[in-house]
This record gives sequence, structure tokens and C-alpha cells, in this order.
Amino acid sequence: MNILLSWDLFIVSIFIIILSYSLIIGLNRTLKTIIATYLGILCADGLTNILAQYVFSSDRVLQGLTLFNLSSNESDLIALKVFIFLAVIVALTVRGVFNVHLSTFHSRPVVLCLNIIFGFLNAGLIVATMLIYISGASLLTGNILESNIVELYTSSFYVRNMIDYYNFWFSVPVLIFIFWSLLSSKRTHAHQPAHHATHQTSHHGHTEHHL
Repeated sequence: MNILLSWDLFIVSIFIIILSYSLIIGLNRTLKTIIATYLGILCADGLTNILAQYVFSSDRVLQGLTLFNLSSNESDLIALKVFIFLAVIVALTVRGVFNVHLSTFHSRPVVLCLNIIFGFLNAGLIVATMLIYISGASLLTGNILESNIVELYTSSFYVRNMIDYYNFWFSVPVLIFIFWSLLSSKRTHAHQPAHHATHQTSHHGHTEHHL
């Protein structure tokens, strides 16, 4: 019971922390964090699979790992995968050279609602991915649940729903981002002719004044 309570509290706490952080950094940087999360998923899963198949299968590498009290067993690979996942998110969010700029033609309440929605979805994506990794599964190979957290999965409401609806957490942020990007692009193009006409009127008026 204490273990389940701790996991449920952990999941709720992560949601609150990520959502609060999203409100602090704003909508554009929240979207940047979501992109970093997707890149972290691909990097952690792909890189760990490469290391397990081509590096940690070598006897010399295994002998070298024993010098540092390390091994290539499942628990160590899981820890490595989670570490790479979180490290990529932090590195790209803080030091990434790319930026996201959503159109500013929306009112502050709309931007705030989007910030809350994307912050909540990003929290769900991060937590669900970590649970998938802890279960020993690989998103690239198609395995979803192994024996590592079966007991926790069957007993904890939060863990069960985060894993069962992982496809939802994975796809919805992208769908909303695509939809809102297209909508913002349409609004931007709608404002450009009016701005261009105003600029031309101002330019002609300035020329006539000199004549």
C-alpha cells in the first residue's frame, strides 16, 4: 500500500511540477520542451538498443564494466535509458539552438489555455514514457509491458492509465500543435494584406507631402 501510494504521489507531483514550470516559462518554451521530449524518446530508445546490441554484447566491454561495478543487465540498461531521455530533454530545453514562436495574434486567455493544455500533455508524455521504460519495454521494437511493473500496473490506477493510454499521450500533443500551427499560419496571412495596404498608404502619403 505504501509503495502504491508513493507511486501515485510521484505521478501527481510530476504533473504539478511540469505544469507549474510550463506556466513559468511560457507557451513557446513549453512547446520547445515538448519537441525536446520527442527527440529524447527517439534518442534514448535508439541509442540504448544500439549499445545493448553492438557494444554491451562484447566480452571485452563487459570485462571493462566490471572494473566499475557496472554490468549490462536489464536494470542498468533501463537506468541508462531513463538517464538519456531526461538528459536530452534538459539539454535541448536549456541549451537547444532552435526556438518555437507561436503566432501572437491570439489573446492572452487563449495563450494561457494553450499553455496549460500543452503543459499537462507534456507532463503526461514524460511520465508515461518513464513508466514504459521502467517496465523494460522498447517503444521502437513494439513491446509495451514486461514483468518489471506488472504488479504495480494491476494495482495502481495512475500507472495503469498512463501506460494503457500511452498512444494518447504520445500523439495528442503533435495533433494539437499541427492544428494550431496551421490555424496561426492562416491568421498570419490574413493580417499581412491589411498591414501591406497600410504600409503602401503611408508611403504614398509621405511621397505626396514631399511633392
